[in-house]
Amino acid sequence: MKTKWKQMIGGWWIGWGMAASALGLTVHVDHAGNYSGSWVSQSNGGSGFAPWDIQIAGGSSGRVEYGLLESQQAELQLGRAFSFAAWNGARVSIRRPFLSPLAPGDSLELDYAVNWAPSEGGTKGFYLCAAGEKVIEVVQTPYPGVIQVNGTSAFAEYGTGTMHWMFTRHTDTALIVSATPRKAGEGRFAVTVEVGRISAALDGIVFYASDTAVNVPYQQYSYFDNLTLTYPSAPGEEGVAIPSMRQSGEGNCIMGIPNAYGIARVEGADALMPSGQWNWSNLVKDVDYVLENGAVVLDTENSPMRVIRIYWHSLPN
Repeated sequence: MKTKWKQMIGGWWIGWGMAASALGLTVHVDHAGNYSGSWVSQSNGGSGFAPWDIQIAGGSSGRVEYGLLESQQAELQLGRAFSFAAWNGARVSIRRPFLSPLAPGDSLELDYAVNWAPSEGGTKGFYLCAAGEKVIEVVQTPYPGVIQVNGTSAFAEYGTGTMHWMFTRHTDTALIVSATPRKAGEGRFAVTVEVGRISAALDGIVFYASDTAVNVPYQQYSYFDNLTLTYPSAPGEEGVAIPSMRQSGEGNCIMGIPNAYGIARVEGADALMPSGQWNWSNLVKDVDYVLENGAVVLDTENSPMRVIRIYWHSLPN
């Protein structure tokens, strides 16, 4: 039996053969390529972010290193990226505030890669914060180096692949967290995290490390890149006509995307929660869907999703 599909684009539900007005997106990006020289506290590349705030603590024997490094030196695949590590009782904290806090519907994405686990007693990871308070934390534990989200295992297998993390503020009290694994075949992580009513706005991300290991060059570093903030904008007087959906003879659902627009993210849900809301999670390109000839294509025979929604943004001229 074929799955019946609807799509919600920028907050508008449309069905088979219908069109809708589109809501645009404001997308801000910062990446290592924006820094031709050094990366230090108060550097500020890209857009949408306040300057970096890098803090170092530790005794006289402590050591911290951070900068722009080629991740291949750590047998990783992220290319030239932001990197950091700390040893011998030292700690480094790297904060990047958002110029506009995350409201429901807004999201943060980044690429993150690690190789060796921290030593016993050490830690490394990052967290989203609200007025300095941890809200969602991603941390790698000491050996065997499990990747956890707020204390729940996300990835247990060792690997050197790049994890693509995405955090979407779903409601005032819940965030959708999803990530691709660092070992091929482990399966992506996706969960809706109830965090309670946050006392302040989600306004930044903090990367940190302490006592990661003895000084083993590069392998103990954490690497990250491609920080991306996405904000759905308010509807205008006139939107973009969305091509109608259609179903192919192979059972695939095909949803056209307007010319001059690119995909920001695709979300899907397979059940209604007791609250009456869909259990949205982020779908992964080339895993859950593919892009073909300007359209999003999903396999409706094998996908468990009941509804999907697509966010897009205008392409640069």
